[in-house]
Formats: sequence, C-alpha cells, structure tokens
Amino acid sequence: MLERGKGSVFNTGSIIALIICFAVTYILEAVFAFLTGKRSKKAMFIIFLANIITNPAANLVYWTAGSYFNKIILVLLIETGVVVSEWGCYVNFKHEFIHPARFSLGTNIFSYFAGSIILLFIKGVL
Repeated sequence: MLERGKGSVFNTGSIIALIICFAVTYILEAVFAFLTGKRSKKAMFIIFLANIITNPAANLVYWTAGSYFNKIILVLLIETGVVVSEWGCYVNFKHEFIHPARFSLGTNIFSYFAGSIILLFIKGVL
C-alpha cells in the first residue's frame, strides 16, 4: 500500500506535477486537434474529458511502476492503453471524430514526442 507523505505519489508536489502533466498533454493534444481540423468546442471538451480519464492514471502507473519494469516497455504498454482508452471515448462521438483510432494514435504520438522535447529543454539537454 502506498503511504501518504514525502516518499509517495500522494504529496503536494506529486499532485502539482500531475496537474502540470495533464495541462501540457491537453494543450498539445488540443493543438494537434486544431491542426487536423477538429476546432469545435465540443471536440475540445471531449478531448479534455478523455485526458481527465487517461492522463492521471498513465502518470501514476509510470511513477509507481517505473522502477520495477523496463521503462521503454512500460511506456509502450501505458501509451497503448491510453490510445485504446481514448479511442473508446472518441468512437462514441463519430460526428466529431470520423476516424477515432487514427485520431487517438495521432494525438498521443504527437503529445508524447512534443512533451519529450519540452522536457529535454526544461532539463537543459537541448
């Protein structure tokens, strides 16, 4: 069981990090949506809701399981789960997302790599 406090994922810093990760992911996926013609408020709200479901869960799994598994395999498994979950959200809104599987895959590839580049800038590597 995870304990609350400095050494757990349930502290103020971790919650702030979750919020930042969510915000950056949503912004990147909204940019992708905008660039691919999904500009309606409804589409942006559906993307927001899909990310509310998937993003915190994905980050928590990565943070808690990251030290126990190969990071590349773990990221591939998590991102596959995120793509499938978001696809499931988008498939219910065919009017907004004509190709929900492609859209989910595209948004997640775009946000993962753009987010990775942003993180490299933050760390001072680039």
